[in-house]
Amino acid sequence: MFRWALVMLLPAFLLIADVYTAYINVAIFYCVVLVLAWRLDSFTRVWQLSFVFSGMVFVGYFAKYQIYPIDVAAHEFNFRFFNRGILVVSLVAMAALLSRARRGVQTTPQADEFDSLWVSLEPLFAVVCGFALAVVIFIIDCSVVGTINIPILYAVPVLMSIWSRSVWVVWCVSLGVIALSFIGLNVGPSSANGAFIANATVNRMLWAGVVLALAVVISALLASESQDNAMRRRSNLVRSGAY
Repeated sequence: MFRWALVMLLPAFLLIADVYTAYINVAIFYCVVLVLAWRLDSFTRVWQLSFVFSGMVFVGYFAKYQIYPIDVAAHEFNFRFFNRGILVVSLVAMAALLSRARRGVQTTPQADEFDSLWVSLEPLFAVVCGFALAVVIFIIDCSVVGTINIPILYAVPVLMSIWSRSVWVVWCVSLGVIALSFIGLNVGPSSANGAFIANATVNRMLWAGVVLALAVVISALLASESQDNAMRRRSNLVRSGAY
């Protein structure tokens, strides 16, 4: 209960930080909180939390620019609002993936093997789809100006790496998408406004922190599940008289 309460304080802190940091999208850390809450709350509230966090994404946006007004008419496209929409898409997609993992548990509640938790996706299928999705995201990122934070969508292939059951794969994917994010920023069309590009660089650096945090959480989850299943197998051997 204490851990759950602590995790739920994080969104409130992030919302305050988001409101009072001009031009920085602190709300991207909701992705990490979603995975943490999914793990701690027995996987039951992921959809509700994704919708709550999506609402907080835009609450933070509108509150922020009451404090730091922007002249949307000064440029043709409100990329800040669009970036918030990208974040909402990522949150909902992550909730969809996490809810599939939960259904895998429910269908085989007595299973002893780690595979039962991830029955909804085969490892190879998840890795191939994650790689293909990352390539598509990279191509889109290289086609638009760097102020549009397309790399937020990389949260989805990073999360899909859970199904590989490999910490090594998780970190390779995470470091890979971080590299692709900065390559896309430099390869894509440049903005005429230098301040916008500076802010975009800061936001991508912040996003790299989010990806690393996701990798840490996912790695801890894999290690925990592996240990739990080793203990269950040992318990089964004891009951069967092997020891």
